[in-house]
Amino acid sequence: MDTISDLDNDVSPQLALRACVPCKSSKKKCDKTLPICNRCSRLCLSCSYIDVAEARAGDFRSTFQAVFDRLERLESRVFASEEDRPAAAPDQCSSPDWQLRPSLLQPSYLELIVAMNLSKILEEKDTSVRAVGKKYLSVVHNYAPVISKERFEWRTQEAESLEPNAPFLTFISSILLLTEEPVGSFVSSNTASRPDLYRTCNHNYTLFMSFNEPCIELIQAGVLIALYEHAQCMASQAYLTIGTCARMAGAIGLLSATSSVSSSSKLVTRIEEETNILLVIYILDRYRSSFSVLIF
Repeated sequence: MDTISDLDNDVSPQLALRACVPCKSSKKKCDKTLPICNRCSRLCLSCSYIDVAEARAGDFRSTFQAVFDRLERLESRVFASEEDRPAAAPDQCSSPDWQLRPSLLQPSYLELIVAMNLSKILEEKDTSVRAVGKKYLSVVHNYAPVISKERFEWRTQEAESLEPNAPFLTFISSILLLTEEPVGSFVSSNTASRPDLYRTCNHNYTLFMSFNEPCIELIQAGVLIALYEHAQCMASQAYLTIGTCARMAGAIGLLSATSSVSSSSKLVTRIEEETNILLVIYILDRYRSSFSVLIF
């Protein structure tokens, strides 16, 4: 007859689906025993199977989703037809019950919306910020080196730690625009509908240009957007976009970057990056100008 101790020995221990955080970070083999693995028990470590970074990413996505749910509810009220709206009481004022307040268009709100938009696009395309960067460096960077590898790695690490630079996210969108939207899929005309990715990218770029101070990441995004517009025969849009990039470059003092001389490797890399941006702006601007002269 089996004793209670025999029955206990026959019960197999519950196992986790993956290694615990201490074993994973130390690159040690984990037996995945719940609630504490043998290694952590032996070394008196705090055993946990919940990755803080993943939990934080989940909270980040849930926060984004909550914001978008609120925006959808607001849009459904704002753009509802007149007959669907509740009738106002006789003693209420007849003025509109909703007005666009500039205070709602704060940079922090815009950064949240841009980050969520890019997150959804990356999820739909089954890719990541780092994968998009590798594609840029292997394809676009060869003929339009508007960002240094050091800056790209620095901004990518910020994005992966859930503290992204919003203009850099717009730059990532512009890379997707160049690499994911095939040339010839859209030709500018009065009746053609522009791709959703282009409209989203250009919309975010315009908002940041209007409500934020100029920065180098915003210029880099604008250059790639202008390059896409040029490839899609959108002559007027490309000319305006590249002109705006040139003026933002002047506003942040980028036009005087080439006059600086230093032996510092970081400063040399920065000057090289800024010089490349100016060269790409100059080439696109001269090409559009000469092309317009040939037409007219």
